[in-house]
Amino acid sequence: MNKKIIINSGTGLIGKYFLNEVLKKGYKPYLLTRNLETARKTLSNYQNIEIYEFYPVKNKNSISNILDDSYAVINFSGAPISKRKWTDEYKKILISSRVDVTKELVNQMKDCKNKPRVFINMSAIGYYGFDYKEKVTEKSPPGKGFIPELCINWEKEAMKAKEAGIRTVVLRTGIVLTHKGGALGRMAPVFKMFLGGVLGTGKQWMPFIHIDDLINLILYCIENESIAGALNATSPHQVTNSEFTKTLAKVLKRPAVFKLPSFVLKIVLGDFAINVLEGIQVIPEKTLETGFKFKYEKLENALANLLAK
Repeated sequence: MNKKIIINSGTGLIGKYFLNEVLKKGYKPYLLTRNLETARKTLSNYQNIEIYEFYPVKNKNSISNILDDSYAVINFSGAPISKRKWTDEYKKILISSRVDVTKELVNQMKDCKNKPRVFINMSAIGYYGFDYKEKVTEKSPPGKGFIPELCINWEKEAMKAKEAGIRTVVLRTGIVLTHKGGALGRMAPVFKMFLGGVLGTGKQWMPFIHIDDLINLILYCIENESIAGALNATSPHQVTNSEFTKTLAKVLKRPAVFKLPSFVLKIVLGDFAINVLEGIQVIPEKTLETGFKFKYEKLENALANLLAK
């Protein structure tokens, strides 16, 4: 096949999963990164991957040449949302690593002689905010607050690729479940030590997606030319935190009797606590309409698969 795929910020958890699948399918991956040395060390076991320093751009012509005539460009850029408290300084990092980087990437694509066939930009269900009481779909308007505004501006820059004639897809991801890290990677050890339990009221929704489904969805969007615009990357069968807790305890064969009060989470997590305590139910209505089939729709099946690895 040897079709050229450009991956921006592909050294993170999801990026490496995606890279593995790209290589299996015979695509030719090129990686853009902010830290060349770190990327080379992180991906030292991968063969036939060309890595280039991207942001801040030092040689615009060279980046445009790399992007030129690519089959797809995938943008995974974004500093971690959950690893640090949201100080004013870190909020600037969250914004810059998403909005500014995406803006520069799109500008580089616009300069290509032969523009990429498709641009896929990762976003988040935080776009919808935390005030919805009913189910939300891709048709629902954005919420208000720091995270919705971040996602709005992020997606706004991504969609400028569409104005340049590039098919553009924005994936609003939920909680990505993997066996190596992320939310499940933090929760499973706690449950295994018999310390698992409900967070806050337990009534908040936890819109999840199995990592395999997310990677397959990205590839599906690359290969289906009729797909464009925003899609929710969440399982069709959502659960509350209380249901998630019971299911995880069941799969691990551990009790889950503890309860972490909301005020404790607010003290520990600061502004980020809203993401843990105020989840909403996000349905992938448009995603399903494209014909995409989820392999792990039910949480128990997803957890059983991941925790068996």
